[in-house]
Amino acid sequence: MTYDDFFATPFGAEILEKEARYLAGCMCGTPVISIGCGTGIIEAEIERMAPVTIIGVERDDAMIERAKERIAVVKADAENLPFRDGCAHTVMFVTSLEFMENVGKALTEAHRVLGEKGTICAVMLNTASSYFRERYDKGGYLRKHIRHINVGEIERIMAQRFSIRREDISGIAVGISGKRRG
Repeated sequence: MTYDDFFATPFGAEILEKEARYLAGCMCGTPVISIGCGTGIIEAEIERMAPVTIIGVERDDAMIERAKERIAVVKADAENLPFRDGCAHTVMFVTSLEFMENVGKALTEAHRVLGEKGTICAVMLNTASSYFRERYDKGGYLRKHIRHINVGEIERIMAQRFSIRREDISGIAVGISGKRRG
């Protein structure tokens, strides 16, 4: 099942709505940069809910082609963003941090492109959930591609540059948001 196929299921549609509402509620203005936007499905939902403009960042060509149908998107790597310092009001990561090679570098770049009072918003898989464990134990995409199963470690890295808070969004996902420091 693809990412978009999941969100087409009744359960997936419920998760899409919850995650989009959480993220829309975290945002402190536009523009918003979504790092690792994938197909842009959640970003498009957020743009329907809130008066924001989202610029997606993605490195996978197939994902970019799908995302272009929904949102503005640029091809780039999370560790080397093609944006000037302080240009964004909000930076978000939607189930992307846990798949990135170097979370620290990605978060350093997010910090760089955020304005002084900017907000970071992240949705990450709840790796402690039975939903995650079942899929991870089956093998496949998750087991092959996820790089960071310890969400607490990602939180620790985020807390070095952002004042953050964590909350449960849907049982299968956690949200971490906060303000830029320094």
